[in-house]
Amino acid sequence: MIVRRNRVFEVVSSSYAMISVLLIITSVKVYYALSRPLFESGPDADVYIPAIKDFGQKSFFSSDIFGQPGYPPGYAFFLSVAPRYFDNWVPVAQVLQILLFTCAVWVFYSLVRNSFGNQIGLFVFFVICFSPAWVVANGEAMYESVYVSFAVFSLFFLLKTSESISFRRFVIYQFIGGLLLGYLVVIHPRAMLFVSAYLIYLILSKSVSLRNFPISLIGFLIPYVLFNLRNYLSEGFFTLSGSLWAATTANDFLAGCNQVSCVVQRSLNDPISFLIQVYTNILHYWSPFSGPMERATWYHNISGFTFLGRKFGNSISDPAGLLSILVCSLLFLSWVFGSFKLLKFNKNINFLFILVVLGTIINDALVYGDSRHRLVAMPFMLPAYVATAMHVYSWVSRHISKLNQGRLEL
Repeated sequence: MIVRRNRVFEVVSSSYAMISVLLIITSVKVYYALSRPLFESGPDADVYIPAIKDFGQKSFFSSDIFGQPGYPPGYAFFLSVAPRYFDNWVPVAQVLQILLFTCAVWVFYSLVRNSFGNQIGLFVFFVICFSPAWVVANGEAMYESVYVSFAVFSLFFLLKTSESISFRRFVIYQFIGGLLLGYLVVIHPRAMLFVSAYLIYLILSKSVSLRNFPISLIGFLIPYVLFNLRNYLSEGFFTLSGSLWAATTANDFLAGCNQVSCVVQRSLNDPISFLIQVYTNILHYWSPFSGPMERATWYHNISGFTFLGRKFGNSISDPAGLLSILVCSLLFLSWVFGSFKLLKFNKNINFLFILVVLGTIINDALVYGDSRHRLVAMPFMLPAYVATAMHVYSWVSRHISKLNQGRLEL
């Protein structure tokens, strides 16, 4: 039985089988995206679509780019290659976004496999491939697919060590990694928390010496300064996004604040209300992507939660609401438990993934809660989920084996 299971695992984990799965699911995503008006259904599509078109048809320093400087320019500029060369550009942009994410899935699988073993890497690969959320999100006008792709690519280059490759290649990889990390911040400035997680990882793991750090820093500053400069020359603001204070309108406690001093003053005057708001934001962060208990600016329509919500209602007292609470509680607890289990595999990378996830939670806790923000952290949570599932499976198997052994002895 064990031999057969190992053979099945070897077949499923072969490169040819995995690439075939990746190509099939990518084809499904492309069909799904192009067979309906999906791109326009993105939560910020009304801003991103005209911005993509403007970046493709106007000067980079034009002051007429739609949505600037309120929305970050990175996502729109990246996809602007489509309207620059194609009249019917939306399908091209969708396919480009889907293919980019497909490459990121393979790179992320390699990263997880090298860090935590082939078994965990394989399960992470299949969960991302068949995630209903990503099937839909990859074809929509929303920055998350491109954001996750650049985050994964940046780590691929930055986590290379001088011991594993030549020094010359190491320098090149560090520069490219910094460049990608800088553009990640241009896609959305909240990625500065991702950058912070990486810097803490560097300090604690001591995997890259300080004398090599300027290489990646130079790469990082190129897109960061360039797009800040674009907004300064075109819009009069040296910023990547002017929507921070607008976002606080979704935060009842901070609504109306437009400077840090206001936030500090309110928090000091009423710390209990501040903590209640933080707790509420975190609950919203862990809410489902869709269904009756979602607290989000986005939803996808391939979900059992949506069906249950229509069938049973929208409150906690209904089956759909209870199921939502149960599943999201299990998601949180599984991530915490699995993160501890992964310490025995690769302490440093596991800590980096924990910091990346904590960065998104902290962002929501202090601004406003939205389960959509959990989407970009989901890949970095998956190894912990798999570790929890493996532990539960092992525990159940042992107890079943003991029960069977006891029956045989009787």
